[in-house]
Amino acid sequence: MTKLLKHTGLAALALLLATGCQIGQDMNKNWQQFNQIVNLVRSGGSHSSIARGTVEANPFASMGFRYGNSPQAFISLAQSQSGQLFWASRDGLTIVTEHGRIVQTVGFPGNLTGGKSTTKDPLSLPHSTDWSEYPFFRILDFKDDLGYGHHMECSLKDLGAEEITILGRTFTARKFAEPCRVPTLKWSFENTHWLDANTGFVWRTRQWISPGLKKPIELEVLRPAAEDPAWQIHSALTTAY
Repeated sequence: MTKLLKHTGLAALALLLATGCQIGQDMNKNWQQFNQIVNLVRSGGSHSSIARGTVEANPFASMGFRYGNSPQAFISLAQSQSGQLFWASRDGLTIVTEHGRIVQTVGFPGNLTGGKSTTKDPLSLPHSTDWSEYPFFRILDFKDDLGYGHHMECSLKDLGAEEITILGRTFTARKFAEPCRVPTLKWSFENTHWLDANTGFVWRTRQWISPGLKKPIELEVLRPAAEDPAWQIHSALTTAY
């Protein structure tokens, strides 16, 4: 992690923890910052994925971040706390995940500021679970006019096996569609998750975080975090990544 990432990323995390994502920036500034972030990292000119050398040069856990169809940007693990992983870009964008689920964000024009699950998150269950029969409910909190305490209702649909390639490594994943709705906001959307077919580890996920964003966020694990309980289980069952 570069000094710049350390300073700006940890500053964003401190702000997130201390103020509950009250970043105090106007919407136009947020959009300008966000548009810069999603175009930060381009590998090989027109290629859309991050190069292996970029990942190998960084000793910290990392993910590729994409907004819609934008090129991937590089984000690194800045902190872990109570099972939650805080990922930061060098310009201060912060995404907090738990078992692959995005649970908080900082730096977007529309932020998911918090919430809690009222049922067990299916992404945290053993890979042998029949997720298609498992409903999922979560309470969402947003910033500004959207307010707090919105109930999200989701289910999972198994779309079968799919080959995915990350940093040149191809393996079999189980692909799941996750249709969700938030009745109080009249908001419906569909997340997509790619889980390791043998362990259930979430390698890739595409999620919607706010009605204020018109495209989903895609995350792809490049170097797993040792702090991730799901990765610890995965590592115990498979060879090292």
